[in-house]
Amino acid sequence: MMKTLSLKERIGIATGIIAILGFLYTIGKFIDTRYAHYSDHKALAQDVKKIEKRLDFKIADDQLKAVQERIWIIKDRCERRGCTETEREDLRMLETQKESLQKKIDLMMREE
Repeated sequence: MMKTLSLKERIGIATGIIAILGFLYTIGKFIDTRYAHYSDHKALAQDVKKIEKRLDFKIADDQLKAVQERIWIIKDRCERRGCTETEREDLRMLETQKESLQKKIDLMMREE
């Protein structure tokens, strides 16, 4: 024969079940908000790649501008007083560096 539970026992069991469910819900929410979801992580990785590409492009563009400016400085100096052999070598080196940077930038632009 089964013993019927008193009202106090029923309330105690119901309260215990509700407390356990509340505890499990709280743990689930904590874990859900504490750790990144895979989709969030993947989206963040894609954003980082885009930013990295933009930064690489900006760095290459700034390098190209600096090389071009150095070329203009040497050319102005050569026009005023003539070029020495080292200035001609520097100018050739800078021109090849400028061409390689321009190719790098063109390749980056095609990838986008």
